[in-house]
Amino acid sequence: MQGIFVIDEAGIVRASVGYENLRGDAALFGGFLSAIQLFVKSLSGDEVRELRFGELRLLIGQVGSDYVVTLHSTSEEDAESQNRAVQKLIEDERTPVDDGSLSLILSMLTPGQEASEMAATEEEKPDRSKAGKSRKSAEDWGKTVF
Repeated sequence: MQGIFVIDEAGIVRASVGYENLRGDAALFGGFLSAIQLFVKSLSGDEVRELRFGELRLLIGQVGSDYVVTLHSTSEEDAESQNRAVQKLIEDERTPVDDGSLSLILSMLTPGQEASEMAATEEEKPDRSKAGKSRKSAEDWGKTVF
């Protein structure tokens, strides 16, 4: 995973990390995504869940009224599980998401972290000890920063 973006329905980028992997302006990117979603939703009633630009793949989910976009290379095999894990971590966040918390999430889910474990459903009953430790570390970090 190369980046994470949280964009509201109006297209305002609320938080981002890894934007340097997209060339352009953050406000333009947020407006573009919002406009595409609005257009597709008015035509089909559904929303765009994935975009590809050359070797880049953007996976789009939603947490509350915000879009959660994760940026991946097209060769990443675990992109969908990472996107779900990011959405779950943001959904479980007790404070507003900012660039710092997204940076922490990105570092937790990059190679070496099993994203599929964090995105697993209750029926699968995985060992949640790693996710619990990561969440505890994130909470401790948040307390020291804020």
